[in-house]
Amino acid sequence: MSSSSPANYVEVGQKRDRSTSDEELSPKNLNKKMVLDESEQNTLLEKFSALLNQKLSELREDMKRLAGKSDVVEIKNIVEGIRKENELLKLEVDMLKVEVAEVKTENLQLHKRVEAIDRQQRRNRIVIKGLKVNENTVSDDVKKFMVEVLGFGQSPVINNAYTIPVGGESTSVKMIIVEFAEQEAVRHIWTTVKRLKNTGISINRDHPPEVRNRINKLLKLRAVMRAKCPQVAVNIWQDRLKVAEHTFEWSEREGVVSEGGDGTAMLNAIVKQDMAGIIMELKTERRPARKIEEKKDGTKPRKS
Repeated sequence: MSSSSPANYVEVGQKRDRSTSDEELSPKNLNKKMVLDESEQNTLLEKFSALLNQKLSELREDMKRLAGKSDVVEIKNIVEGIRKENELLKLEVDMLKVEVAEVKTENLQLHKRVEAIDRQQRRNRIVIKGLKVNENTVSDDVKKFMVEVLGFGQSPVINNAYTIPVGGESTSVKMIIVEFAEQEAVRHIWTTVKRLKNTGISINRDHPPEVRNRINKLLKLRAVMRAKCPQVAVNIWQDRLKVAEHTFEWSEREGVVSEGGDGTAMLNAIVKQDMAGIIMELKTERRPARKIEEKKDGTKPRKS
């Protein structure tokens, strides 16, 4: 390195001479003294280059050992094994999909059978709303209503009649569940129910909760359709929607279905309106809690 006078050079480890000026030891002057000359730079570059070549050589040797012929064969065998395993897994997944589809179909069939049995048990039952009765004489009041308003020639035989609060125990509004001894009484009601128009009283079948929920969704859909396209005949029969000779049902998962498939596109084509929005709203609408036909203490409603 270039020589420096004692006044401008401080040996490593040597204490600073208190006589040395601050200007001489400023960062600017020290940086000038620390710059390497050309020979020193070349020496440093040669050492760095030699170290880099050594590391590259070691890396090449490692690569040769890793990528030897036997290793390549072993890797190919592993890859082939993984490929075959993936094919087997894919087959198993496909089989599981088929099994799941079959289970879903069986589940749906069982659900329909249970629903059919429930309907059969309810076939002689009706729900009356808007009729005021005495809690102690529900059955007698209903018989009187049947004779005086619905035109029964004689009082029908009633097995059971009781009231249920509409919307929970806290409300004073109640509906009446009536079970007749014979189905003929129910048939007669459907022929005379038009007499209740503008009376505030309504009579409906006692549907299972799932059926009742489907009907409510279809009723809301029908109201929107009648407002949008009044020229199209839209009616509800039991839990099915009739639109221009086509039948639609409600599915909690699919929305409107027709012949087991998506019915939204068909419905749009018939009414020439986009019904996807209202159908989506009905699908995401929170389902009301089931009404429990028991008192809070767990006992069944009293017969009257």
